[in-house]
Amino acid sequence: SAFSAVTGFDENLDDSLYTSGEIPFNVSLSYRYDQRYSQFFGISKTHWISARVDIEPSENWEISMQNRYDWVAKKITDQTFTFSRDLHCWHARFTWRPGGSGQGYYFMIGVKDIPDIRITRSESGLRGALF
Repeated sequence: SAFSAVTGFDENLDDSLYTSGEIPFNVSLSYRYDQRYSQFFGISKTHWISARVDIEPSENWEISMQNRYDWVAKKITDQTFTFSRDLHCWHARFTWRPGGSGQGYYFMIGVKDIPDIRITRSESGLRGALF
C-alpha cells in the first residue's frame, strides 16, 4: 500500500515571494510498505517514508530537498539537494547527493533559448565509474 499527500501554505507570506501567482513552497510526504515472499529468497520488505520540500525564496531561485528514510535498515537511504537559479537568458542548476550509490554532484549552466548550449560537470560514486 502507498500513501502520499501534497500541501502548500500561503498565509502571512510576503507577496513578493510569489511568481506568476504560484505558492512559494510545496511539501510532500510519501509512505510505502510492501512485503513479498519468494521461494528462493524468503520474505522481502520495503518500508520507507519520503519527504520533499520545494521552496522559491525569490523570483529567480528554486531550492528542493528530498529525504527517504528506510524503516527496515533504520537509516536515511537517499538525500538530494537541488539549487536552481535563472540568470536572465541563462539557467544554472546544482544537485548534490551526499550518500548512497548515487553519491556526488551535478552542475549545469546553459542558455535557456538554446538548450543544446550548456556546460556540465558531474562526479558520482558507482554511477560515475560505470557511465
